[in-house]
Amino acid sequence: MIQDINSNQIEILDCTLRDGGRLIDCAFRDGQVSGIVRRLNSARIDIIEIGFLRENAAWSGDSTFFRRIEQAESLLPEGTGQRYTLFIDYGYYAAEDLPAAPEKINVGIRYGFTKKDFLENRETLKREMLEIKGRGYPLYFQCVNTVGYSVSELLSLIALANEILPVSFGIVDTYGSMYQDDLDRIFSLVDSELNRHIAIDFHGHNNMQMAFALAQRCVKLCQGRRKLILDATLEGMGKCAGNLGTELVAHYLNQKHGRNYEFDQLLDAADEFIGGFKQDHPWGYSLPAFMAGIYQAHPNNVIYLTSKFRLASKDIRKILSLIEEPKRQRYDYDNIQRIYKNYFSMPYDDNQSIDWLKKQLSGRPVLLIAAGNTVITHKKNIENYIQRENPVIISVNFVFSQEGYAFFGNDRRYQKLPDIPKGMDILLTSNVEARTGAEHIFNYTRCIAESGNYFDNSALMLLNLLSCTGTGKIRIAGMDGFSMETANYFNDSDMEPRCGAQFEVVNRELEEHLRRFAQSNRGHIDIRFITPSRFEEAV
Repeated sequence: MIQDINSNQIEILDCTLRDGGRLIDCAFRDGQVSGIVRRLNSARIDIIEIGFLRENAAWSGDSTFFRRIEQAESLLPEGTGQRYTLFIDYGYYAAEDLPAAPEKINVGIRYGFTKKDFLENRETLKREMLEIKGRGYPLYFQCVNTVGYSVSELLSLIALANEILPVSFGIVDTYGSMYQDDLDRIFSLVDSELNRHIAIDFHGHNNMQMAFALAQRCVKLCQGRRKLILDATLEGMGKCAGNLGTELVAHYLNQKHGRNYEFDQLLDAADEFIGGFKQDHPWGYSLPAFMAGIYQAHPNNVIYLTSKFRLASKDIRKILSLIEEPKRQRYDYDNIQRIYKNYFSMPYDDNQSIDWLKKQLSGRPVLLIAAGNTVITHKKNIENYIQRENPVIISVNFVFSQEGYAFFGNDRRYQKLPDIPKGMDILLTSNVEARTGAEHIFNYTRCIAESGNYFDNSALMLLNLLSCTGTGKIRIAGMDGFSMETANYFNDSDMEPRCGAQFEVVNRELEEHLRRFAQSNRGHIDIRFITPSRFEEAV
């Protein structure tokens, strides 16, 4: 262990209830808030951040979006001497609405703002932060995406901090995009120019697996000369790749710098309160999170691309690179969807493929087989229909029968296909990368729906394609709809990482698309289900 006589100059600020809470829209139950605070107190964590202060928060409990200081105060123990903070984002809460700082608890305000806020509203920021201090609150100065500031801008930022004299100056790796040399450059400038009485606060995200390494680097760079605050969350809880883990940094400081955090209390806190969130709200390193780090993109952009479209990582990288740089650091889902469509909508002449498909389908019904669980549970229905009607069989994103056709509108599903049956006709939309050169390619833009988040659902794309071929009769099997109670796919390997909370949203939109398709083709296409489906009434 390093005998560091200045180790008490290093503090941990646990922001599980605030930054970790963003993963679940801060929907911690009151008992969870009190329990986490109790465990962190018992672990001797130096500062505990208990949530956001928002003017528009309709707080009625079970949330760490607070409208008033007293609401947060009601969940905290009195008389412990513990330091707490609440977080205000510039523009979300007016400093003049703050009451005088409470006497029963020691609560400070962390004030966050973007580079745009700073460059366009410097004097307003200054007035707000001085107002917070004037009302008796310790003020913590948090500049979002510090790596995005030029040297001259950073010097101006430091000058503002020196005027205001906050408790700390935040070096914030908002998008998890910093490497060690980035930290060294920023830390050196801040340390040399910042008033010695102001602590440096490092807030890291784990997109590139650097948060823990950069935290250790901060400790070394401080060398006991200046107080250092390290932000962390239990088990690294946080959006996308998550944050520096409180238990990680506490164990490191115990082992290497003589601190005495109660490590078992942190483990218990994680076991009792955090593990349960991971099932529906996973976080941690992933390739898409890495892409967000590379392009300094807001994690919501990556979450949207992966959950809505379930793209390959290379496509996520390319789409992030196409988002205009200022917009990457925010989230505009309409803009992402526009870029996504444009990315895959390269002009493609599929007239020859359409003519070929018309000949294959001429005069015969089509059996569309999706990958739902009823393909197994109602296998006999499907076999009887095939024997009776002799349809053209087209499976969607998998191979049902070597005698039929397979349609792929999803590149990941096609690339996962282990072997392509010899001589089988494969139908692809133009956003899917061909593997053999013998596939029949159809224009992606022709097949997608006009609107909605699930405009490129593969089964819907095939229906739209079939409507161009003169097909008069379509039967559907295996398009069951999503459910929390039953298996959604007959093959577990087809399962995509989609949160159960999305199922009803997906179901409603797919039902509406099917209803519109049936109505627009009424009198031209006879469409029905031959296996049970929640969408039967839509057609």
